[in-house]
Amino acid sequence: MLGNTPDMIQTGPFGKQINRIYISDGAFDIDREFYLGLLVDRARGRSAMIARFRGR
Repeated sequence: MLGNTPDMIQTGPFGKQINRIYISDGAFDIDREFYLGLLVDRARGRSAMIARFRGR
């Protein structure tokens, strides 16, 4: 991964080279987590938002 240039659907051939990777070992005390997703259904012309809470 380090030193490579990602070529993904999102970036195409214009991705930037990965020069740094940050690693954390227990630096955060997470009480709650929140996940949010957005789905676009082009066939029906609608979108849906999905939310999930975890923790206290």
